[in-house]
Amino acid sequence: MLEYLFNGNGKISLKQFENLFSFQVHTGFYGLLFSIAWSVYVSRRHPAFWTNQWAQFWAAFVILGFGLILFLAFKYQRNISRRTIAFRAFFDLFRAQPVPVVEWTDQQWLYFARTRMALIVTLFIISCAALIWLTGGLQSPFVPVYVMVFTLTFGYTDVPHPGTLLTVLFFTCFLLASLFSEGWWVFDWSPPVDPKVYTQIHGDFYKKIGDVVAGLAAITIPYFAYAYAKATNQSKNTAARQPESTTIPN
Repeated sequence: MLEYLFNGNGKISLKQFENLFSFQVHTGFYGLLFSIAWSVYVSRRHPAFWTNQWAQFWAAFVILGFGLILFLAFKYQRNISRRTIAFRAFFDLFRAQPVPVVEWTDQQWLYFARTRMALIVTLFIISCAALIWLTGGLQSPFVPVYVMVFTLTFGYTDVPHPGTLLTVLFFTCFLLASLFSEGWWVFDWSPPVDPKVYTQIHGDFYKKIGDVVAGLAAITIPYFAYAYAKATNQSKNTAARQPESTTIPN
């Protein structure tokens, strides 16, 4: 199955995987930013949200999940662009120190990219579904972001493999998050928050502003992510075309 991950038939090149990992960096960053912003908002406006310690646990789980996505996506993007799997390559962002290059074939690098992308997408599905469950299910402001990432990720897949699996995972996790948040299940897996608190939150004017901001973010994040990737690629291509300077001895 792994050989089919993200168009294993070769339609997606390593350069396109670099762009896709760059997009996932933005996904992790904005997911981390929005989940922290939500935590600050309810702490200031609706402190009763944190009465149950399990609510604090799941909020920390979501924040750590998006933080891990940000870290891994950035690391894997650098691994592919520099053709190295050295861990210290992540910390050489502001230094021009050489790192050991791995002599892999393009097929091996494609396998590396597909498996790591599958890991990041899985982390996003779990983290964002948990965030939707914790923040009100269908009334969560993060539903548009979840749909946005699915739509853009699906564009890099093929049908039936792995598009079918990807769709089933996104569909199932969203459905369960929605059902569990409303308590519509055999077992009570609703969020550890008093329903009265959710009623207060959903009627809050600032929450409605947050809904609009999240919707706008779902529209603008892909634009800025791909604009950044395009600018980065153009910069690399320009640098690659520049001839090496030569010095003429006196």
